[in-house]
Order: sequence, then structure tokens, then C-alpha cells
Amino acid sequence: MKKTTLLLLVFLSVTLGAKADVVTKEAITTNVDISTNYSKDDPTTYTPPYTMTVTEAWNGISCYFSPAVSATKLVVKLSEAKELKVIAGTSSGWDDIAFVETGTTATYTLDWSATKGAQAVYQIHIQGRVTGDFTLTDAYFILADGTTKQNIPLSSFTTDNAEKATYTLDYYSLTTTDGWKGVTFTKISANATKATVTLQESAKFKVYIGYAGGSSLEAFPETASAEVLLDPSKTVSSINIQTQEAGTIKLKSIKLDNTVSDFNLSQDMTAFGGGSYNKATKTITTTTTWEGVQIEGLSLYSSGVTIKECTSEGAVPIHMYVKYKDVADEQEVNTSTDARTVHGTLDHTKKIEKLTFKLETKTSATLDYVKFDAVCLSSSTTGVPDATPDMTYFYKPLKAGWNSFCVPFEMPLTDIAADAKAYTFTSYDGTSTATFTKVEGETLSAGVPYLLKLSEATTIAKLYEGKEISSTITNSDASNNMTFKGNYNAEMDMEDKYGVTSNKIMQGAAGSKLNAFAAYFEISEGGARELSISTDDEVTAIKTVHASRLLPTECYDLQGRKVALPTRGLYIVNGKKIIIK
Repeated sequence: MKKTTLLLLVFLSVTLGAKADVVTKEAITTNVDISTNYSKDDPTTYTPPYTMTVTEAWNGISCYFSPAVSATKLVVKLSEAKELKVIAGTSSGWDDIAFVETGTTATYTLDWSATKGAQAVYQIHIQGRVTGDFTLTDAYFILADGTTKQNIPLSSFTTDNAEKATYTLDYYSLTTTDGWKGVTFTKISANATKATVTLQESAKFKVYIGYAGGSSLEAFPETASAEVLLDPSKTVSSINIQTQEAGTIKLKSIKLDNTVSDFNLSQDMTAFGGGSYNKATKTITTTTTWEGVQIEGLSLYSSGVTIKECTSEGAVPIHMYVKYKDVADEQEVNTSTDARTVHGTLDHTKKIEKLTFKLETKTSATLDYVKFDAVCLSSSTTGVPDATPDMTYFYKPLKAGWNSFCVPFEMPLTDIAADAKAYTFTSYDGTSTATFTKVEGETLSAGVPYLLKLSEATTIAKLYEGKEISSTITNSDASNNMTFKGNYNAEMDMEDKYGVTSNKIMQGAAGSKLNAFAAYFEISEGGARELSISTDDEVTAIKTVHASRLLPTECYDLQGRKVALPTRGLYIVNGKKIIIK
């Protein structure tokens, strides 16, 4: 799978009546919260080990409780045996865990149940008796009833003296006694070109990306850092991490990156109604509801826009509206939301002239950023602009073997794969075989349907700048009622049309669909259910026979014309290439 580094910075200088200038490049990164909003499979544990690093003995970390916790027992666990001291401040004074000078343990337990009964615990101190790293894996109380367990979040501890001890979260430990089990992170809503999963150390694991609407993407890496290329036209709604076998993986982080352009918030915006904009503080202020400001003078194409607030009092519901060229009315981009970061989908086939922000309530909102996605063209998008966008991101997974392909701009063949081969349609024999000619050049033409042959599966995930895009498709000439046609629309109905599948050309059944940036065949009359693929460069599929040994049968030349008496040359006989001497 190809990897693409994406950096994209765009400043839009806006004044009333002026055109916004677009330059490059920037990427927006979303850190997935791996500490909350998750569910676990059984049997799986998911714990966040924190590392306390002590540079001077008898220093460490503390945790305070308000109100105090009534408990009979305190348990602190480490990833391995270490010399530690745990102290608890209780209603009856200070209690520390007994230890022997020469001994170490991985589990430290302070038990009041037999001597003092339940105690109100106000604070806990954990100290390293020696210097070094101490990795905490768990901490909890046994409450006054003697059985109920109450976890102590490891994130609630802080260092007593930062010069003598530090406390950091290194990773989350995902452990299962069965393979293909793990943890699923939810409440994600982000459009991204790439997901990066980082582990503490190399392991075999599965990354399962869930998109809004039910579609998904899987990857099976064996590494400490895996990059999964994504379709930015789809919104990521969940991410599942699984072990491929029983054991433990140490998850450090999950990040989502998206290609964007950045509006310079230090520029003027046009106010309407009682709205105003302070470009120094980047604050929108309104005196009544449904007022706001506008970004005018835009001249760009984009698949989406993201707005992020940094208002200290919490997010203010902001509605975004877009005005396209040659479209009379503004269109709402997003519905009301109280999230700090909101993404709205735009029509990438239309030129954007204006973006409006309306505040739902009488208030003010301070902006962190306003960013526009690149024009995203993927298997799941429909239509292309007749334009030259500043940025175009093309995403399309391809399988090993034969693929149909049609792209709306010139593309170097090496952008697909180093060993990719492309073929154009030459002829159809009228019964069972379609013949193709290998492309000798290094560039695929815009709007031309091709067959691609790949030695292994790959994903085209590439950012293009200033690429001229055309919606025009140049279909092949017909041969024996068969035509090869390109497609730029997702979910195209393929019933009775022909597509490439399982290294053959097959007729589509009811309900079959074709994704965008692929190609298909139409046969106006006749046509078998299944056709063979023949090319002019695969001599290994050709048999050599003498003309005198050729049995009576139907024979066609490479242009699909029936030949009654073949002479020397290359022919299609019974769906196979034959060289007649």
C-alpha cells in the first residue's frame, strides 16, 4: 500500500469584493481519545499504565480525594516488582504499606479492615525507594462494605516535585486470551486521509476503520507504527484495534490527518444584521439570534469545511452556509451542534463564492480556525468539476490482477504502481473474448477507460496541486456491438452491463453497482454471461499450431472480424490466442 505525506497550508486573504488568494500547504491532525468512549470485547482488558520516573529516591506522585473515600483496603500494582512506598492519608492519620528492606513486589496492599475498619482516605502518596522507572498498571480501593472495588484513575496522580520525579502515560495495555479481540473507540467524527496507529513496541494487530453509514476498511499490520490510508469523502465514526493472537499490544496513540487549506482569520469578514467580527481576537459577536459574518470573494473548490471554536465557556452552535457560483440561494452546510469542532460537506463540483457563519443564539464565538478540504475524488464520490482546483486528493483502492480504471486528469502510470500495466480496448470477437492493447507510454490520458493489471493490491492516495480536471469521458469505439466506457459516479447501476471481476469480464446482475473512477462494458446485442480477457503482450497464453492442423471452427482476427480461411498470423480461436504458421 502506498504511503503519502500530506502537508497543506492555504491562506485566504479576504476583503469585500476582492478575490481570496490560495497558496499551499497544511494538514489538520485529530488525536483520537483512547482513554474514554470505548467498548471492549470479551475476554479483553484495557488498562492505561503510567510511568513514574524517579531521579532522586523517596520522591514520587500524589492523588487527592474530595470528598474522601471510605475504604478498607488500598491496592497499587506495578508492571514488575520494584522497591516502592505507598502512603495513605486517612481519618486516623498516616498509614504506609509495610515492606522489607531487601524485598520488592509488583502489588502493594494497605489493609485497614482487620485493625481499624473503614477509613476516610483523603490522599495517597507513591514514592520510589530507589531511582528509576516505575510503571503503574492499576490502583483501586475496596470500599467500606469490604467487597466493592472502586478504581482510582491513574491519570488523577500528579508529581510532587517535577525536578525529582516525572509521571507520564506511555501506552494503554490491550490484553486478550483469545485472538481477534480488542477495543473499539467510538464518538469519532472526522474526515481524514490517513490514520496512524502507534504502539509502544511491534506487534501483530488489526485496524478496523468504521465509516458513518456502515462501510469499513481493514488493515493487518505487524509493526510498531501503522499508517492506514483513508477515503476523506467519508466520515470516520469508529476505530477498532484487535490483537491477531492471544497476548498484549501496547497502544500509544491514534491520529487522523486530513488535507486542508486554511483561512487566515486575521483578515476582515463582512458582518450582516447585528453581527460583527474582531479580527484581532478572531471573535464573532451578535446582538440578536441568527446573525453573523461572511467570507466573501472566495473562488475555490472543496469537498468540505471545518470550523473549530476556542470559546472558554463552551461551544456556541454555529450554522454554516455556502454560496456556489451560478446557484441563486445559499445552502446550509451543517445543522446545529454544540461541538467545538464541526465539519460540513461541500459540493466539490461547484465553485465556492461565499461562506456564511450564523450564530444560533445572541452571544459571541471565538474561532480557532476555518479550514477547507481539498477536492476529494474517490470511489465513493459522484461527479467531477470542470476546473483546475488548487488541491485535488485522489483515493482509490485497487486489487491484485485486473481492474477497470478511468481518471478525469492525466496520471503517470507510476502513481498507481511501479509495475502497473494499462490496456485499451481493441476488439470483441462477438462471442466470448475481448482483446486489449498494452499502453506503451508512461501517462494515462484523462477520460479514457483502461484495464489495469497489478501484481499486488494497492491504494492510490495522492495529493495533486493545480491539476486540470475534466468531466469529459472518451469512450472506446464499438466492436461487434461492444463499447468500453468510463464512469465518475459512485453506485452506478450495473445490471446487464459488464464489469471486470475475478480476472474476467462478467455481466452484472440485479443490484450490482460500480464505484467511481472505474470502467464498464456495454454490449448492445447478444453477449455471453462471461467473457475472457486477451491482450497483445501475454505470449504465454498463446498456442502455436500449423494451419493444416486447425480444426473447423469459428476464427477471428485481433480486430474481431470473422476469418473463414486463416493464413499465417495471430488469431482468436475458441477464446484463445493461436499463432498459425
